[in-house]
Amino acid sequence: MRKALDTVLKAMPPLLRDYPFLKLLVVGKDRHEERFKDLASSLKITKEAVFAGHPPDTARFYGAADIFILPSRFDPFPNAVLEAMASGLPVIVSRMSGACELVRGCGFIVQDPNSEAEVRNKIVALLDEEIRGEMGRVARMKAEDLDWDRHLEKILRLCDEVYEEKKKDLSRISG
Repeated sequence: MRKALDTVLKAMPPLLRDYPFLKLLVVGKDRHEERFKDLASSLKITKEAVFAGHPPDTARFYGAADIFILPSRFDPFPNAVLEAMASGLPVIVSRMSGACELVRGCGFIVQDPNSEAEVRNKIVALLDEEIRGEMGRVARMKAEDLDWDRHLEKILRLCDEVYEEKKKDLSRISG
């Protein structure tokens, strides 16, 4: 329930009326999975909502996707968002996710993770191939910039700068 999959599922039927080609690929394991499958069934979207479980290699699923959506009701920082960005996918997250700080220019932020209409509107915006492509490129660049080696280099440079400043301060005091 925390990931707001129920909101995404409920957003699907109106989308499918206008965009019957859409599929929702649900990857991951959740203790409420049966409840979500039942919801998909009650919404009559069992063919469009595919539950893939939790496979050992999720990279191929990112490759099969056009959009990544995780409008969590609460999530400090989901790695899946970074993985999706690294795969060049535009992302939709909620303001309740720590990852919302990263998505400017490479996706959309849902203000209310319970709003089916808001989720639906963000998905529709990303159905535009040009917007989706540009946001996907930006997502990939942002993810590359978050590489741990680059991050470590930045930290070491900052430490060197602080050290040099302190050295100058000490020489002025003692000099």
